[in-house]
Amino acid sequence: MVLYHAFTPYLGWQYAQSDLQPRYNSIFLNYLWFILPLFTFVSGCLFSYLFNEKGKYTNVAGFIQKKFFRLILPYFVFSLLMGLTLSNLTWFALFNGYEHLWFMVMLFWCFVAARCLIQIKFVQKNLILQLAILGISFFVSLKFYPQNYLYLDYFVRYFCWFWAGYVFMLHKSKLTGFFSTRNMVILFAGYILACILVDLFVPQSDSIYGYKNGFRYDILKYISYSCFILFAYISIHKVVTRKNFVCPVWIEQVNACSYGIYIFHHWIIRYAFSANFPYQQTVFRFAELHPIIFPITAFLVMFILSFAITKLLLYTKTGRFLIG
Repeated sequence: MVLYHAFTPYLGWQYAQSDLQPRYNSIFLNYLWFILPLFTFVSGCLFSYLFNEKGKYTNVAGFIQKKFFRLILPYFVFSLLMGLTLSNLTWFALFNGYEHLWFMVMLFWCFVAARCLIQIKFVQKNLILQLAILGISFFVSLKFYPQNYLYLDYFVRYFCWFWAGYVFMLHKSKLTGFFSTRNMVILFAGYILACILVDLFVPQSDSIYGYKNGFRYDILKYISYSCFILFAYISIHKVVTRKNFVCPVWIEQVNACSYGIYIFHHWIIRYAFSANFPYQQTVFRFAELHPIIFPITAFLVMFILSFAITKLLLYTKTGRFLIG
């Protein structure tokens, strides 16, 4: 996600013009757009693991309250602070998806919906019904977009991936034969093939983001998302289940700060391009003149600064409450 936002000045934001812009669009919108479905799928997996294997979240009301303080409260706090520094926050934006923080509220609705569904005993115990819900949620995500108020639009688009993660994790013990190197290669090949087909045969829309649309694109992108997500799961599973596997310390540290990195990295680059930043024109010129060096520099600056800010905040009681 940090890497993607390092390139967004050349993508949807249109802050900088470059001959490389069409290629950046192609890479990120055709080949790397699995990021949000992947994060949502992983969230569903973690929820399933904690609920079914660790016995957490047994009380529905307590669970919803916990997620409210974990996701909704930080959303409003950081939206207001970010809006003050960027001078672009409106009441409409606050309740309809402000900047990148919309993902937090969408995730809240996913948690609430999934927890309410599994409260129904025959849903929790019936694989056919779970798959039916999965199929319906995928179909709805392709066809029906409600008015984007209180983030229902985003919820409808991404709940299918959250529920897929929940169901996959719930039944992973029955899928041990699936975690093979052969299947990993097949899934990666399927992902590449679907992405190439999108790149070659699906016309690009007139949107400034360059998004593609249409039934062919919807089907191909869902195939590519699914292939890559399963490929990533099998790859990581093979690594962490190795004998004497020890997670590197730096990964543990980044993981502990991941929530804060998500919140602050986007804020940093948006502020760098805003009129409130005293060196805005310098940033613009750097981005225009160096379309290869700038994204690399932006990635490093965003990652290091957001990591450092998060570490500092976690030393405070308020910081631990909001992003700990």
